[in-house]
Amino acid sequence: MHKIFKYLSIILLVSCNSHDINTQKEIITVSISPFRYFVEAIGGDDFNVNVMVPAEADPHVYEPIPGQVNALKRSSAYICDGYLGFELNWLKKFYELNKTMKKLTLSDSISLIKADILKAHEMHDKRAYPYYEKEGSNQDSGP
Repeated sequence: MHKIFKYLSIILLVSCNSHDINTQKEIITVSISPFRYFVEAIGGDDFNVNVMVPAEADPHVYEPIPGQVNALKRSSAYICDGYLGFELNWLKKFYELNKTMKKLTLSDSISLIKADILKAHEMHDKRAYPYYEKEGSNQDSGP
């Protein structure tokens, strides 16, 4: 419960900035589309959400396109998993492009499932199994 409060507080702090009627909405960039749902549910219409990996793309091999990088440069915050393949390659570069945006790595505040528990899964990163399961999904189906 404390972790959820922490995430909600960060999004609330980002959303509490005063806005002039002539300014554009602030941008929050998220790494994958499920995170977009949470930002939109909490922030409502206060933000534009920039999704780096569209729903149909593979987050392990995806590379951002120029329009996404331009939106990232103007983002107020970046919300990521922290263990997805493209994040391992790109996060440092993203943070160098926009040093003022707030950074929230969701895997920093959760206990990841250890790889030795999930020996049946072939993983690129042997440290943890970073996938978020949808409600009712079969956890033995793998990535």
